[in-house]
Amino acid sequence: MKKLKLFSMIALAAMFVACGGKDTKVKFTSAAEAVVAVGGELNFAVTVKVEDASGDTKFAFQGLPDWVNKTEGDNRVTLTGTAPSEADTYTVTVKATNNKVTATQTLTIKVGGGVSTGDGDGTQEKPYNVAQTIGFYTAGTQGDKDNVWVGGYIVGGVANTLAGGAGAITAASDIVWGAEGVRPAAVVIADSPDETDWTKVVIVKLTGEQDDPDTEQDETFTCPADYSPMLNLNNKPCNIGEYLKVKGVMYRYFAQPAVREVSDFVFTEQDCGDAIVGTLVTTDIISNAIPDGWTYITNNPEYPDPAFYTGGSLKVNFENIGLQSPSFEPQSSCKVYVDVATLNANTKTAAASEDVFTITGLSSTDEVIVTGTIQNPIAATGGQYSVTLTGEGICKVKVLMTGYPVIGTTYYNVSLKSVTVAQVQ
Repeated sequence: MKKLKLFSMIALAAMFVACGGKDTKVKFTSAAEAVVAVGGELNFAVTVKVEDASGDTKFAFQGLPDWVNKTEGDNRVTLTGTAPSEADTYTVTVKATNNKVTATQTLTIKVGGGVSTGDGDGTQEKPYNVAQTIGFYTAGTQGDKDNVWVGGYIVGGVANTLAGGAGAITAASDIVWGAEGVRPAAVVIADSPDETDWTKVVIVKLTGEQDDPDTEQDETFTCPADYSPMLNLNNKPCNIGEYLKVKGVMYRYFAQPAVREVSDFVFTEQDCGDAIVGTLVTTDIISNAIPDGWTYITNNPEYPDPAFYTGGSLKVNFENIGLQSPSFEPQSSCKVYVDVATLNANTKTAAASEDVFTITGLSSTDEVIVTGTIQNPIAATGGQYSVTLTGEGICKVKVLMTGYPVIGTTYYNVSLKSVTVAQVQ
């Protein structure tokens, strides 16, 4: 019985890696799902990464439908074929073997999804998928891909706080699989809506370029007006799992494969509004005065009174300047929207914090219940940023600029347009 049990354990382990070739490693790098429209053309690459390879990698498929053709290449098999006229789902077992080491993947082929995740050609009709896009970066050919279409499912965003503490994604924790605690400046797309491998995603930048050092060019680029508001996960958390196509430039963002300078996009706008019950308090548009009921906060005794820019927005030109709201009915959750009109360059050479805004939920006696932050990047042209506060008994909100926004080596003051606190179900 002991020998039988041992054999069973070895057999189970072999479903991922078989014995033999102890230095060889085989890992699938392609998505686990291919989606093709009814009657559409499937073009999907099954790919693996092999370390310390010995000869060619052999692929075996079980459950592959008859209408799918296979073309083998170097560590990849391209699946092509015309999908049937009726919706269906196929579960395919794929095994890749090199030097007696076998990796196994379960591939799902969905017919009738309406969105094709097969290899594309960069057009709107057949956008490059995420695996292709990552492949261009790996091959160093992304510089040739200007004004191309890329498609994928929105699976999350970039974490407010990065593991390395700088502006680069370096660890799995830097990608958030969902909408909580993400930066408003980007979304993350993948070939599968269920992806959880941070190395299989592409960053899509939601803001334009304002002398952004990451682009290595001094120019301004403005995205479509409805682009960021429609896709920003801070405002639209229900975008998770939805398919997005963007037309832009392949260029790294947060030191990862990305699409930026987006000039066009295709996305079905989602109605996430049912979670927002109503407005608790708002400054409305600030116009040369602190709104009734709101309190101006400053830590600079030389400037005890508020100042305003020409357009009427509040001038936030020192750290720890901000506003405190009037009281509202106690809440267990609320969403705070901070609307920035513009940024204005100053002469500072450092910021006290990476948190541009620190937003605090207070009790009726001004005790701190919960704190949230909004971090760089903040667009020079402004925009709406938000954070959700959760904690029993929130009945006031304090919004402070705790760190100067920074773009490249330039630091900025904030032109604060409005603050709104919304009730959340």
